[in-house]
Amino acid sequence: MSATTSLTSPNRLVNRRVFFTEVEIDQIISSPYTRAIQSIIPTTEEKGLNILVHQHLKERILSQEKLYNWMEYLKQSFKDVHQELPGGESSFEATQRFLTLLMISI
Repeated sequence: MSATTSLTSPNRLVNRRVFFTEVEIDQIISSPYTRAIQSIIPTTEEKGLNILVHQHLKERILSQEKLYNWMEYLKQSFKDVHQELPGGESSFEATQRFLTLLMISI
């Protein structure tokens, strides 16, 4: 899915719900993907918080090549976290990217 793909019409209706109403939140960090930002907007409005958009939360690219059996490669990437397909990112690398952001955000 493209980084600029918006929420679908049915998801926009569901999106008006506010999440984490019972949880104290002082920071919201989102992936740069449009649909992720759209999903959290009601909560940010309710809590009076801004969204910090961070590239470390982008989706992992499995491969730059067209994979007809991509689901099998995806499953294998969780069994072998160091598996890296051409132009892609391994599960290990994606996890490290996220953990780096988590450590600097705490």
